[in-house]
Amino acid sequence: MFNQLVNKEVSAQHNAADASDSFKVPFELLQNQLGKTLFEISRLSVHNGLLQTGNISLARLLARRCGYSLRTARRHIRRLQLAGLLTSQTNQTAAGMQAVSLYQRRFD
Repeated sequence: MFNQLVNKEVSAQHNAADASDSFKVPFELLQNQLGKTLFEISRLSVHNGLLQTGNISLARLLARRCGYSLRTARRHIRRLQLAGLLTSQTNQTAAGMQAVSLYQRRFD
């Protein structure tokens, strides 16, 4: 499972699966930077199934907590979304502008 590529077929199959599925994270993923991201996401509080990040984006929060760049944090979030371990919802402000996206983790 270490350093496996995720293709679109796998993520499409996951989207068709039951929304209540929860994945166990393999230990091998916790030994690199992506593992640090997974660990920090698992520490975030959850309210109504959504991760609570406050008024800042998840990428910015991960960059601060993990000590790497914003671009790396966004790359990790994208990899987790493709793997089906993280899902997102876009959110809009009252003025119709894009606000901070809401995320839901799909692992324990």
